[in-house]
Amino acid sequence: ANQAGSGALQVMPLDLHAFVAQLGFPLGRTTSPAPSELSMNWTLGKERVAVDKLRGALAGEALAGTFSLEGFSAPVIRTSLDLAGLTVEDWLPAKDPAAEPDKQSEAGGDINTLELPMDWAKDLNLTARAGIARFHAYGVKFRDVLWTADARPGRPVKQKLSANAYGGQLAVDNSIDAGQPDPLLGLKLSVKALGLGELLQDGWGKRWISGTTELGLSLASQGKTVGKMRTSANGEASYRLQDGEMQGVSLVDVVRKASALLDGSSHTAQAQSTSFSELAGRALIESGKVRVQDLAGGNDWFAFAGQGFIDLLAGRYDLSLAPVLLKNAHTSSDKTLSKLIGLAIPIGVSGPLNAPKFKVDLEQVLKEKAKSELKGTLDKEKDKLRNKFNDKLGDFLRSR
Repeated sequence: ANQAGSGALQVMPLDLHAFVAQLGFPLGRTTSPAPSELSMNWTLGKERVAVDKLRGALAGEALAGTFSLEGFSAPVIRTSLDLAGLTVEDWLPAKDPAAEPDKQSEAGGDINTLELPMDWAKDLNLTARAGIARFHAYGVKFRDVLWTADARPGRPVKQKLSANAYGGQLAVDNSIDAGQPDPLLGLKLSVKALGLGELLQDGWGKRWISGTTELGLSLASQGKTVGKMRTSANGEASYRLQDGEMQGVSLVDVVRKASALLDGSSHTAQAQSTSFSELAGRALIESGKVRVQDLAGGNDWFAFAGQGFIDLLAGRYDLSLAPVLLKNAHTSSDKTLSKLIGLAIPIGVSGPLNAPKFKVDLEQVLKEKAKSELKGTLDKEKDKLRNKFNDKLGDFLRSR
């Protein structure tokens, strides 16, 4: 306990991935793209360890940092690290091809019962900073990542994360209060000018919606499991997507198809996407459900409006859209669409988040339009009769 000293340590260049594999723990890569090496100065005192002038490379990516720990029974940790680049998958355990995949886990049916590990956040005394110039995780690419954490015993752990990605910036503020029987999570997210389509393409392999994205989110949740956290989530969000497109569905073709079904005629789909110049709105998160409000926007064909819910727990839509068909050269010359100009067309959106289903109820809209046109015709006839009566009455009075 009274040992003290100082010194320098140097690790000569080596293939770290191959070395770890030889120890029986193969990683995502079998060999490193470049050597790893490390040099540092260290000091050891009573209840204290410190490392400074840490320099080196992790698989060829330059790193530098400092570290100190005081009090081995109740550690006080202070650390700072800079790294030129990191690809997460390269450092995860290699998949065993002989292992039987967990179908229930793959389907996501059991994830809501997963208990979240929060004990690490109790009585933590930490000041930490990490900067990563290039950070790749599961295909998604970030630049200039900066993470900071601050924790003191008896207080929530506070974390901040900022990064540049896909032409924009994102910032996250997170707090974890693990001292309560049910841990409390707070989250604030800000996204500015991010290319959503590129993000989805890299991360999920499918660009099902694109656009320059602005997003603000404030969220609080409490629970020990993923399911409890989801169902207790409450907060609010605002969003705006500009110059984007939704793949897999064309609202124009959805309306044309519904009209053709009413007429008993056939319809051939002409497009498989819906573009928009803007799509914006607000949302309230209530007990794990997102209540969409004030959805607005439009394109050359429609002025968008809508409301409804997105169930985070089930990962499904329950939305009602009411786009109004605009009058222009395209719609006016279209035999099917011309009779719907100016009408709010009810469209229900259901199904999973990455594969929405659309259902149009044109029959009721056309009935209401017919009633309105009939009423307009009757009103005109009434006005004609009233005018004719007044003219006759005037002639009669003048003749007296």
